[in-house]
Amino acid sequence: MNGSGTLFIYSLADKPPKLVKQVETGSAGILRDIAIDYARGYIFTCAMDGAISVLESGKPGKDRFTKLLGFMKGTDKARCVCWRPSKLELVTAYENGQVAFWRIQAAQVSFVFEPHGMAVTKIYWDETRQVLYTASKDKSIKVWKVPDEWHVYFAKKEEKKEPVVTTAVVSEKKERAGSDSDSGDDDLKGWAGK
Repeated sequence: MNGSGTLFIYSLADKPPKLVKQVETGSAGILRDIAIDYARGYIFTCAMDGAISVLESGKPGKDRFTKLLGFMKGTDKARCVCWRPSKLELVTAYENGQVAFWRIQAAQVSFVFEPHGMAVTKIYWDETRQVLYTASKDKSIKVWKVPDEWHVYFAKKEEKKEPVVTTAVVSEKKERAGSDSDSGDDDLKGWAGK
């Protein structure tokens, strides 16, 4: 990654490492973070100018065919990105203390909350426990339990402006109300963010 939004991919099998491919991410700014879905072959980046990019790398050994699928524009000064594979969601964090959940197939933000009063410096998604960890310049680390059906929960509670919290209780019913994940389609090739 460099200051012009270019992602550099190297082969570590070579001594010294060999440049395999460089890909423009659609950002004009500094790339701040990267997340990789090894199973599906996707790379996600976030940049200081708010660009969030989705790249397809394919299977291991096919890195030279990596290409940009598309990018979205988020809030400026994005700091971190992580991938929530079970829901095909990206989670991004920002200098202003906010965290955003992106429905990647729709290329839009589905929920934003402010877990910290200062810049979020790191986020980590634990897929097994369905927990988001956030760390901040306010010197705190917070743990957020994200219910499986939190989209439905917060859609029904529009007057509630609080973020996903550890005490949220959601019905065990599988009523997804038009959720993108209903289709079982885990492919981003038809992604709307182009």
